[in-house]
This record gives sequence, C-alpha cells and structure tokens, in this order.
Amino acid sequence: MTASRNTDDVVIHEAVDRLLAAGTEAGLDADRIRTEAGAVAAAVAESAPGAPADWLRVFGRERTTEFFSAANAGRRLRTSPSDTLVALRLTRRDEATAYADALVELAAAAAVGLGRPGPIVAQVASEVATAQRGSSAAPAAPALPTPTFPTSTTPPAVDLTSFGSSAPTAGPAASSGVNLPTPTSAGGSTGCPASRRSSRRCGAGRPLPRPGRR
Repeated sequence: MTASRNTDDVVIHEAVDRLLAAGTEAGLDADRIRTEAGAVAAAVAESAPGAPADWLRVFGRERTTEFFSAANAGRRLRTSPSDTLVALRLTRRDEATAYADALVELAAAAAVGLGRPGPIVAQVASEVATAQRGSSAAPAAPALPTPTFPTSTTPPAVDLTSFGSSAPTAGPAASSGVNLPTPTSAGGSTGCPASRRSSRRCGAGRPLPRPGRR
C-alpha cells in the first residue's frame, strides 16, 4: 500500500468515525450508521476505477458484490436525504444537522480516497452534499408586496381660467367658483345682429308710432 493510499484510508476512516460519533450522540445504532456510511461512500465512488477494491479494504468487506449492493442502496442519496437523517429531523433537529454535516464530509472523503478520482465522482459527491443539507430547513414563504389603495376619491381641480377672465356675480355659475367667458355681441350695444335682415326682426330703424288724436 502506498503512502498516498494509506493517507486516503485514514481520511475516510476519520470521516466514518465522525459520522459514528454524530449518530451515537443522537441515539442511533452503530451498525445502522456503518451501513449508511458504506452506502454513501460506494455511491460516490461507484464510477471511479479501482474503487471496489479500496472500498472493500476500508470497510473490511470481502466480496465485490457487497460494494455494488451498497452503491445501489446509496444512489438515492444523490437526490434525497437518508432515512436516518429524515428520522432525526423529526425528533432531534440539532443532532440531525451534525449528522448531515458528517455525511457530507464522508462523501467528500470518498470522492478523493476511493479509486481514481474524476469529474463524475466529484459531481456525485456534490449532489449527495446538496441532498443531505438542502432539506435541513423548510423553504421560507416568498414575501409578497403589500397592495396599496388610494386614500382619497376627490377628483382633481380643473383650471378653467384660460376660457375667460370675467366671472359672473350672480346665479349658479357665480356660486360654483368657475370662471366662464363673458359673451360679446357683434351688433353693438342694442343687442341686435348687425345684418340688415336681422335688424328688421329686431325693429331697428323703424319710427316710433305717433300718439293718436283724442
């Protein structure tokens, strides 16, 4: 065994020990924790060349089929939290956070310590980390803007001063305060039209009748 491989084994063993410590602190069975640790590590390193042999050595197993069985059991941890983690979040939320962190550390250790690392292995480790930590808290409800409504229904004032400057002194228009234009006559001060035909209707130019004799 090379020095580098020995170091990787130590890193994985330490990650498993932290997971065991977090799980037993929360009251979990040690064998259950070891089984889940093996599933996480195998699922992360499944595609790495040489990973089965390294996994058997680190977890003290003998048959290659055990590696693939563990990898098959751990694949769903790429998209959802483990059953153990789900149970902890329902009863012991603080311990659940520590257990999720330990699972993520184990996934990272398996990605570099089992077989020959590659981009697919790194991607799987990232997915496992997101699945285990991502649901640790329920998403907050989105904040919605508070609707605003107008506080006054009074119509805006209309300026009619451009229609005339003289205001009436009596009548409804005077009391309303609205400036109305002053009418102008084209026929002079008599109030009759200037045309000849119109002046006949008004009586313009007719002599006054003479008083009758008694």
